[in-house]
Amino acid sequence: ASLSAAGGTIKDAANNVANLTLMAPGAAGSLRANKTIILDTTAPTAPVIAAPANNAYLTTASYNVSGTAEAGSTVTLKDGATTIGSQTATGGAWSFAIVSAAEGAHSYTATATDSAGNISAVSAITAITVDTVPPNAPTIAALTSPTNNATPTFTGTAEADATVKVYYAGS
Repeated sequence: ASLSAAGGTIKDAANNVANLTLMAPGAAGSLRANKTIILDTTAPTAPVIAAPANNAYLTTASYNVSGTAEAGSTVTLKDGATTIGSQTATGGAWSFAIVSAAEGAHSYTATATDSAGNISAVSAITAITVDTVPPNAPTIAALTSPTNNATPTFTGTAEADATVKVYYAGS
């Protein structure tokens, strides 16, 4: 038995050269009879990160990063340049449990690798911020009292991006 390429090379529809290694006839795993050979040089589509939402602020250090990819592909999740892990997209779905994430900004991306070893483009970045520490109490600058101003202006300091609510107590 033999395989002949008539002196040429085996190429796919996109004109990519395929590497083909065959076992010797009669050896374990060899082609004993006519078989269909599938050449897969097409990368899967980039995975989609569905959760958490892009630009989310999380008040917990433990959460899931999940999404979709080509069914059966191996999804690799990264936070910046750090690889979090890899797992199979079962039925096209995947999910990574993040435990004890550091405070601050995280930028997640994912790639998918199919069974032929083709690697997808990188997914869109999903940026999140983990903030598990409550802000310190705001301070209000001294207010001149008494005043006849029915709508006084209050000034003070608080954590950046914090919402400050001022309440009137008493009469």
